[in-house]
Amino acid sequence: MDDGGRAREPFALVTDTGHNLPPEMVDNLRVAQVPITINFGVEGSLDDGVMGLEEFVELLDRYEKGKGYPTTAAPPPARFVDVFTGYIKEGLSRILTVTLSHKLSKTYDSAVQAADMVEQQYPGSEIEVVDSLGGSMLE
Repeated sequence: MDDGGRAREPFALVTDTGHNLPPEMVDNLRVAQVPITINFGVEGSLDDGVMGLEEFVELLDRYEKGKGYPTTAAPPPARFVDVFTGYIKEGLSRILTVTLSHKLSKTYDSAVQAADMVEQQYPGSEIEVVDSLGGSMLE
């Protein structure tokens, strides 16, 4: 609400897939999720969507011992740009993005770069990127 008691324009929510929010919350709030890449050695990577905990554990169980642990990589700015411009084209030019801590991942930096690019292309947009300062959903 603004100072006059009127409802403000709605806004969109964006996060990376490191959040661990319950699926019901993601669905109910219509949170867009930008996937973090998970690399399983030379076998390839999983970066095309959200991976559930059970699927991740199953992959870990199948992963050959001695090859080291899987690694992660921050999403490139282009992934955030796609999500931001998609919302703007839907008429939601106010976007709140919450990412993993910048101390754990380059995801925050990637989202900030994307927000700057999109705000230059769409000057009327307002994209706020917030560093959660955490590694997962905090209580």
